[in-house]
Amino acid sequence: MMNSIRDYLFRVGAVVLITGAVMAANRPAPPEAPLTLETVRKAFPHAEELVAPADQKREWIPVLGPAGEHLGAIAVTSPYSDDVIGYAGPTPLLIAVNPDGVIESVVLLNNRETPEYVRQIIDAGFMRQWTGSSWREVAHEPLKVDAVSGATITSVAIAETLGQRLSLMDPDAPVRPPPSFIQRIGPIDIAVLAVAALGFALGLLHGRTPRWARQAQLGLSFLVLGVIAASMLSMALLGGWVTNWNLTGPPSLAIVAGAAISSSVVLRKNFYCHFICPFGALQELLFRAIPFKVKIGRGWHRGLRYVRYFVLTFAGFSLILGLGVDLNDLEPFSAFRPRLAGLAALLIGAAALVLSPALHRPWCNYGCGTGALLDTLRRPPIKKV
Repeated sequence: MMNSIRDYLFRVGAVVLITGAVMAANRPAPPEAPLTLETVRKAFPHAEELVAPADQKREWIPVLGPAGEHLGAIAVTSPYSDDVIGYAGPTPLLIAVNPDGVIESVVLLNNRETPEYVRQIIDAGFMRQWTGSSWREVAHEPLKVDAVSGATITSVAIAETLGQRLSLMDPDAPVRPPPSFIQRIGPIDIAVLAVAALGFALGLLHGRTPRWARQAQLGLSFLVLGVIAASMLSMALLGGWVTNWNLTGPPSLAIVAGAAISSSVVLRKNFYCHFICPFGALQELLFRAIPFKVKIGRGWHRGLRYVRYFVLTFAGFSLILGLGVDLNDLEPFSAFRPRLAGLAALLIGAAALVLSPALHRPWCNYGCGTGALLDTLRRPPIKKV
């Protein structure tokens, strides 16, 4: 009875904290900070004065130098293009043009994207692709730019933000609304959905399929969702959704998330963790590859299972209190893109993989906050009491 009550408190606590996080994350945003010379000098180092136009939404802001000379003009994308969402939120830009209307630079301003992804984009020279182009050309027909591999969502959002903002500056330019959910679905999304559908199907037939089918499905999940797409549910992704009230990230992942949550609530089955998650699939494959195993006592197993709920609880508190914790560092999933992953995520992933051959799914069983959330939905605590 005491164990059931304790389990009840942990599960209800996790749900309450995540609900509170949704409410806290969606509180009204503070007013936009005024445009300062310090910000403008990121584009015009010698700027000394700004001349405010009558309509900043549709007119450029002239920039003057020390002797009153006209250096060029700038425009900011926020709040006018904030409906274009990257991975974790809008990607505000400062656009600078010279007196002839040629783009001098595009500067990415403060944002909530993962710093490693932003650094990858800047180091790849992505922000310089518009330099030397007429802003009117970009407004009428945005340049065909190549998204940065590994940071596709953020880099595409930057390009769309730029095109949409410049189209507002030219009354003759076509209006460029953000692409719809359906328009964002690409070939990789289709591959992800196909593998996820296979996983859900095997989940429904669990115990009635040949072993080779299960092995093949695990391999496909690891290869397609992990190596190729790096698409998986995570607390970082879910936190971004509740923070922005917008389904950021790959469209396929939003569909998979809806199916995973629905199956947990309606069917009482956590198909995602057992059949779809690429990191879980990799652990399962390693466990099956080596015969030597380690057995953990039942008491230790039950106790370590609560670590997942502590992780989930901490993630909820970080959202509620605005601690600025990068939730990617609490999970190993970003390690599928090693160059963009933080040290904590790499260490967690390495530790889980080292233990996986001898211990069945160590991360899934003892550390995954995302899995804890799905299990909370799957087994309402009131039933256990």
